Amino acid sequence: MAEAVSSTGLAELRCWARGRLGGRCSERVIEGTASDRRYVRFCGTEGSLVGYVVLGGGAGGVIADHVRVTQAFRAGGVRTPRILESSCQALLMEDAGESTLATRYRGGVPEAQLQRVLEMRGQLAQVDLPPSGYDRHPSRVWREATAAGIDPAWRSAMLAIERLVDAMPTTVQHGDLHARNVVVSEGDQLSLVDVQDAGLGPYALDVALLAVDPNYDEVVMSADTAARELARYPVTAGRDVRRDAVAAMAFQCFWLVGVCHRLFEAGRGEQFRNESRAAIGKLERILPLFETR
Repeated sequence: MAEAVSSTGLAELRCWARGRLGGRCSERVIEGTASDRRYVRFCGTEGSLVGYVVLGGGAGGVIADHVRVTQAFRAGGVRTPRILESSCQALLMEDAGESTLATRYRGGVPEAQLQRVLEMRGQLAQVDLPPSGYDRHPSRVWREATAAGIDPAWRSAMLAIERLVDAMPTTVQHGDLHARNVVVSEGDQLSLVDVQDAGLGPYALDVALLAVDPNYDEVVMSADTAARELARYPVTAGRDVRRDAVAAMAFQCFWLVGVCHRLFEAGRGEQFRNESRAAIGKLERILPLFETR
């Protein structure tokens, strides 16, 4: 069944791309980290486009979320590739650029570029996005991290972090905001991609994921820097934003340990085992900051 769905979705993408790009066009998979999803770049005589296809079950819901979020982001002034065609299984989008922040800056995102992403993150406050399936439920996060072999001694800290994150005010969150999901065009414009998981969530999580970006072995934004960014948001009135920043950074590390290990176990590549191990290293540096406050 999955193979039949796969063929149908890819055939749709090829038909749309050839019609838009003037006949024959070459294609290249540019992202395939999730086992049931694929991004393809099409290049032809009239330019280039990006196709996105969901190969497995639940395709209709994923595509509908992608369309809904894209429309809301663009209406709120947040740049993300425009959708040209859509079906229950596939999207054809404008090509926002060949490189991401992760591919352009392999040693870590420079502060100036990171600030630009934070400014885009701040724009999400203007987006009118209703609740969706956004999920970083702490109990599931802990189960996945435990399966990845995380230190059981951290459980009490995780429970305290869980309670703090659950109690945070909610705002619109991208849901997976890291350097691979920020595309850089030839004109140096930035666009957010992989937007289908966006929804309402604890206000500190996007900034925290930027800080502990899975593309890098080290923390790329200090807790103090993250706290200064969070302090700009109206929902932080009366809150200890540094404590929120540290808790959210640790929470995202727990999540990364589990999800990256799961992707590695599913045969998605050595990259994910390395990212899981790196997240544990980040936790070892972040947790003492939380426990001493």
